[in-house]
Amino acid sequence: MKALTVDFDLIAQSMHDLSRLTSDYYLDKNSGKILALSRSLINSLEKESDERDAVPQWDASMIPVVREIVLSGSQKYIRVPEAFGCPEHKWMADFLPQISSFKLKQKLFQTLRGRGACRRFKAILKDYEEEFSAWHKFRSLRWQERIQSWLESVGILAVGVSPKKLRATNK
Repeated sequence: MKALTVDFDLIAQSMHDLSRLTSDYYLDKNSGKILALSRSLINSLEKESDERDAVPQWDASMIPVVREIVLSGSQKYIRVPEAFGCPEHKWMADFLPQISSFKLKQKLFQTLRGRGACRRFKAILKDYEEEFSAWHKFRSLRWQERIQSWLESVGILAVGVSPKKLRATNK
Protein backbone atom coordinates (compact mmCIF):
# COMPACT_ATOMS: atom_id res chain seq x y z
CA MET A 1 0.00 0.00 0.00
CA LYS A 2 1.29 3.47 -0.93
CA ALA A 3 1.10 6.30 1.65
CA LEU A 4 -0.27 9.53 0.18
CA THR A 5 -1.06 12.94 1.67
CA VAL A 6 -4.56 14.03 0.67
CA ASP A 7 -7.06 16.79 1.40
CA PHE A 8 -10.04 14.91 2.87
CA ASP A 9 -12.30 17.98 2.64
CA LEU A 10 -11.65 18.43 -1.08
CA ILE A 11 -12.26 14.74 -1.77
CA ALA A 12 -15.51 14.91 0.21
CA GLN A 13 -16.61 17.96 -1.83
CA SER A 14 -15.84 16.06 -5.01
CA MET A 15 -17.86 13.07 -3.82
CA HIS A 16 -20.80 15.40 -3.05
CA ASP A 17 -21.09 16.36 -6.74
CA LEU A 18 -23.40 13.52 -7.71
CA SER A 19 -24.50 14.82 -11.10
CA ARG A 20 -21.02 15.61 -12.50
CA LEU A 21 -22.71 17.86 -15.07
CA THR A 22 -19.94 20.46 -15.23
CA SER A 23 -16.87 18.65 -13.90
CA ASP A 24 -15.41 15.26 -13.14
CA TYR A 25 -12.80 14.69 -10.44
CA TYR A 26 -9.59 12.70 -10.39
CA LEU A 27 -7.00 12.00 -7.70
CA ASP A 28 -3.36 12.21 -8.74
CA LYS A 29 -1.82 9.11 -7.13
CA ASN A 30 1.63 10.74 -7.01
CA SER A 31 0.86 14.18 -5.56
CA GLY A 32 -2.46 13.64 -3.74
CA LYS A 33 -4.01 16.58 -5.62
CA ILE A 34 -7.60 16.53 -6.80
CA LEU A 35 -8.09 17.63 -10.41
CA ALA A 36 -11.44 19.02 -11.48
CA LEU A 37 -11.77 18.45 -15.20
CA SER A 38 -14.33 20.45 -17.12
CA ARG A 39 -17.01 18.25 -18.69
CA SER A 40 -17.02 20.51 -21.78
CA LEU A 41 -13.26 20.01 -22.22
CA ILE A 42 -13.59 16.25 -21.89
CA ASN A 43 -16.40 16.23 -24.45
CA SER A 44 -14.52 18.47 -26.89
CA LEU A 45 -11.43 16.25 -26.85
CA GLU A 46 -13.55 13.22 -27.70
CA LYS A 47 -14.76 14.98 -30.88
CA GLU A 48 -13.02 15.59 -34.18
CA SER A 49 -9.97 17.88 -34.16
CA ASP A 50 -11.66 20.78 -36.03
CA GLU A 51 -14.23 21.07 -33.22
CA ARG A 52 -11.52 21.37 -30.54
CA ASP A 53 -10.89 25.03 -31.38
CA ALA A 54 -13.97 25.87 -29.28
CA VAL A 55 -12.09 25.03 -26.04
CA PRO A 56 -12.13 28.10 -23.77
CA GLN A 57 -8.78 29.70 -22.92
CA TRP A 58 -9.02 28.77 -19.21
CA ASP A 59 -9.43 25.08 -20.13
CA ALA A 60 -6.63 24.99 -22.70
CA SER A 61 -3.90 24.43 -20.10
CA MET A 62 -5.66 21.23 -18.97
CA ILE A 63 -5.73 19.62 -22.44
CA PRO A 64 -2.60 17.48 -21.87
CA VAL A 65 -3.92 16.25 -18.51
CA VAL A 66 -7.35 15.41 -19.94
CA ARG A 67 -5.69 13.53 -22.81
CA GLU A 68 -3.59 11.56 -20.34
CA ILE A 69 -6.50 10.74 -18.01
CA VAL A 70 -9.52 10.32 -20.26
CA LEU A 71 -8.17 9.44 -23.68
CA SER A 72 -5.04 7.46 -22.72
CA GLY A 73 -6.44 5.90 -19.54
CA SER A 74 -3.43 6.81 -17.39
CA GLN A 75 -3.01 4.73 -14.23
CA LYS A 76 -1.53 7.79 -12.50
CA TYR A 77 -5.06 9.11 -11.83
CA ILE A 78 -8.09 7.62 -10.10
CA ARG A 79 -11.61 8.93 -10.68
CA VAL A 80 -13.20 10.13 -7.43
CA PRO A 81 -16.49 8.25 -7.01
CA GLU A 82 -19.79 9.91 -6.20
CA ALA A 83 -21.17 9.48 -2.66
CA PHE A 84 -24.42 7.80 -3.60
CA GLY A 85 -26.86 6.62 -0.97
CA CYS A 86 -27.01 9.93 0.96
CA PRO A 87 -24.55 8.84 3.67
CA GLU A 88 -25.06 12.00 5.73
CA HIS A 89 -28.71 11.14 6.37
CA LYS A 90 -27.68 7.92 8.10
CA TRP A 91 -24.89 9.74 9.92
CA MET A 92 -27.40 12.23 11.30
CA ALA A 93 -29.40 9.38 12.78
CA ASP A 94 -26.17 7.88 14.17
CA PHE A 95 -25.31 11.26 15.73
CA LEU A 96 -28.58 11.64 17.68
CA PRO A 97 -27.53 9.51 20.70
CA GLN A 98 -24.70 11.99 21.38
CA ILE A 99 -27.19 14.79 22.07
CA SER A 100 -27.99 15.13 25.77
CA SER A 101 -31.14 17.27 25.49
CA PHE A 102 -34.16 15.02 25.04
CA LYS A 103 -36.21 17.84 23.44
CA LEU A 104 -33.52 18.64 20.88
CA LYS A 105 -32.97 14.96 20.14
CA GLN A 106 -36.71 14.49 19.57
CA LYS A 107 -36.90 17.60 17.37
CA LEU A 108 -33.95 16.44 15.24
CA PHE A 109 -35.34 12.92 14.96
CA GLN A 110 -38.58 14.32 13.52
CA THR A 111 -36.66 16.34 10.92
CA LEU A 112 -35.07 13.20 9.50
CA ARG A 113 -38.29 12.17 7.80
CA GLY A 114 -39.08 13.14 4.23
CA ARG A 115 -37.53 15.35 1.62
CA GLY A 116 -35.20 18.12 2.81
CA ALA A 117 -34.28 16.27 6.01
CA CYS A 118 -30.60 17.21 5.88
CA ARG A 119 -31.36 20.89 5.38
CA ARG A 120 -33.87 20.93 8.27
CA PHE A 121 -31.49 19.02 10.55
CA LYS A 122 -28.68 21.53 9.97
CA ALA A 123 -31.03 24.52 10.29
CA ILE A 124 -32.15 23.40 13.75
CA LEU A 125 -28.62 22.59 14.91
CA LYS A 126 -27.37 26.08 13.99
CA ASP A 127 -29.19 27.43 17.04
CA TYR A 128 -27.25 25.07 19.33
CA GLU A 129 -23.59 26.02 19.01
CA GLU A 130 -22.11 23.13 20.99
CA GLU A 131 -24.15 20.45 19.23
CA PHE A 132 -23.57 22.11 15.85
CA SER A 133 -19.81 21.95 16.42
CA ALA A 134 -20.06 18.34 17.62
CA TRP A 135 -22.06 17.44 14.49
CA HIS A 136 -19.41 18.92 12.21
CA LYS A 137 -16.65 16.97 13.97
CA PHE A 138 -18.74 13.78 13.79
CA ARG A 139 -19.52 14.37 10.10
CA SER A 140 -15.90 15.14 9.29
CA LEU A 141 -14.72 11.92 10.93
CA ARG A 142 -17.32 9.90 9.03
CA TRP A 143 -16.22 11.43 5.71
CA GLN A 144 -12.61 10.71 6.59
CA GLU A 145 -13.46 7.05 7.33
CA ARG A 146 -15.39 6.73 4.06
CA ILE A 147 -12.58 8.31 2.03
CA GLN A 148 -9.91 6.20 3.75
CA SER A 149 -11.92 3.07 2.99
CA TRP A 150 -12.20 4.03 -0.70
CA LEU A 151 -8.51 4.86 -0.96
CA GLU A 152 -7.47 1.63 0.76
CA SER A 153 -9.59 -0.28 -1.75
CA VAL A 154 -7.35 1.14 -4.51
CA GLY A 155 -4.10 0.55 -2.64
CA ILE A 156 -3.53 3.94 -1.03
CA LEU A 157 -2.96 4.65 2.65
CA ALA A 158 -4.29 8.18 3.17
CA VAL A 159 -2.61 10.71 5.40
CA GLY A 160 -4.67 13.85 5.97
CA VAL A 161 -3.36 17.37 5.95
CA SER A 162 -4.90 20.83 6.09
CA PRO A 163 -5.83 22.20 2.64
CA LYS A 164 -3.47 25.22 3.00
CA LYS A 165 -0.52 22.99 3.83
CA LEU A 166 -1.27 20.61 0.94
CA ARG A 167 -1.47 23.47 -1.59
CA ALA A 168 1.82 24.90 -0.32
CA THR A 169 3.69 21.59 -0.59
CA ASN A 170 2.35 20.74 -4.06
CA LYS A 171 3.36 23.97 -5.80
